[in-house]
Order: sequence, then structure tokens, then C-alpha cells
Amino acid sequence: ISNNEIDAVIILRDTEGPEAYRKHTEIINICDTNMIPLATNLATAEILILALANGDLEWRNLYKK
Repeated sequence: ISNNEIDAVIILRDTEGPEAYRKHTEIINICDTNMIPLATNLATAEILILALANGDLEWRNLYKK
């Protein structure tokens, strides 16, 4: 993410324990800060994968330059 080489993130969260929750919250905040699409459940992950396959996230190239 710091090198702007990530187009999307899929993280299926484990809600067991405060440590897991803290780590996931950090990843979510990093994605929000860097305008990286993020899926945290299977339904959104499917939509995100289809969008990548269709080229619907090409706007990300503007931020990579």
C-alpha cells in the first residue's frame, strides 16, 4: 500500500478477540487514507473482484502516477 501497488484489499474479518479487531481496524484505516477499495465480507468481495475484472477500477491509475 505504501508504494501504491495495491488496487484493492479483501479482508474477511475475524471478530474473535480485541487483538484481531485492532489489526483489522488498522488495515481499514490505511485503505481509507489511501483511497484503496476494501471488502470486508463475501458479498462486497465478489463485487470488488468483478469490478477489477471489468476494469471498473481504472481510476486508481490516476493515483499511481
